[in-house]
Amino acid sequence: MDKRNYKFLVCTILLGASTLSACATQRRMYEWGSYEKSLYNYYKHPDEAGVFTEKLAQTLAKAETLKKPPPGLYAEYGYLLLQQGRESEAVEYF
Repeated sequence: MDKRNYKFLVCTILLGASTLSACATQRRMYEWGSYEKSLYNYYKHPDEAGVFTEKLAQTLAKAETLKKPPPGLYAEYGYLLLQQGRESEAVEYF
């Protein structure tokens, strides 16, 4: 194998390795559960705030057992409780 082919082979291997390492799954720091889907449904159907509140409570419960809850999720849950007139519960999450 001549020097030029050797360099091409090495570059191809390095490029392939770097491409594969970029596709590796990233570890998630927080447990988001079904938050994004629930939030999207809530924006589409704001009259179903109770369903979103329940989904958010489930997401928080799961996150507390597996990982850390995402930033702001407690506050968002507290805000939903406050909108529903559940002030004493809302204060706990703020």
